Amino acid sequence: MLDKLNIVKQRFDEVSDLIIQPDVIADQKRYIKLNKEYKDLKVLADKREEYINLTNNIEEAEEIIADGSDAEMVEMAKMPKELYLNWKKR
Repeated sequence: MLDKLNIVKQRFDEVSDLIIQPDVIADQKRYIKLNKEYKDLKVLADKREEYINLTNNIEEAEEIIADGSDAEMVEMAKMPKELYLNWKKR
């Protein structure tokens, strides 16, 4: 899934660069088309960032849980997993 999201992010970055180019701004049809694509890709790019942050938090939490040396930290580490499961349901 992350591979697909990385492709989306790459296109988002390309479109971001394109919509600020003077020749694109001068071509209103192209600008409008790219601006709509930008808005659509922005939603996915934001979700990508959210997904990356959540998976990183889960990896860190799993390390803390596996270590198990601090019971309080283990309880706190279980929270990101719950957040991820709730996010995944959306």
